[in-house]
Amino acid sequence: MLKYKVLENVVYTTGVIGLDDEQARRRKRKLKKKASGVFEILAPTTFKKGEVVRLAKVSKYDEKRLECLDKDAPKRKRTPTKVNMIGKPAKAKK
Repeated sequence: MLKYKVLENVVYTTGVIGLDDEQARRRKRKLKKKASGVFEILAPTTFKKGEVVRLAKVSKYDEKRLECLDKDAPKRKRTPTKVNMIGKPAKAKK
């Protein structure tokens, strides 16, 4: 799990997340403990700007709302989409 800082409020409805004791205590009705510092999300849970959480996977949508704090984290490769002049995706050549 990698460490992320929340840049703007995010809501998680499912999944596994790493939290410190204070964060987990405030959300104890919405979480189920899996291991030390690791919790399963049972109900929609909001994390506010400035909080630090640990996540195994981050969606492209959430990538904009989180800042990775781990220096050795792998960078996501972005491949540009080819677009023709009309604005529709170009057909693949055979």
